Amino acid sequence: MTNEYPPPPAPQGGTPAGGPGVPYGAPQQGAPQYGAPQHGAPQYGAPASTKKTLAVLSVVFGGISILFSLFLPIIWILFGIAAVVLGAQSRRREPSARTLATVGLVLGVVGIVCNVVSMIVGALFAVSTMQ
Repeated sequence: MTNEYPPPPAPQGGTPAGGPGVPYGAPQQGAPQYGAPQHGAPQYGAPASTKKTLAVLSVVFGGISILFSLFLPIIWILFGIAAVVLGAQSRRREPSARTLATVGLVLGVVGIVCNVVSMIVGALFAVSTMQ
């Protein structure tokens, strides 16, 4: 079997970019490595503390507590309590999520109130139907 393609032409213009004897793909002298931090260059990206997990969970649990307060409020009041606890912890631990944590705290308190009202109305309805 013969080689069907002609050999590639020889490079023109002197030595390769890395210098004589440097294999292809080897790092060049003085050139910064890809992804390596360069001194004096601004560092972009996310700030060091952007964790908002507790605050987001607080908002979600508070919303769930309010939405389902009419159905089995004894269960959903636990979500309201969890929202208040997570919101309070988030306000201390996650300073970047302070507003979100406050929203979760308020939703948790409103969820607890809605669940208590739902329990009272359910109890009054049950008593009135028994008589």
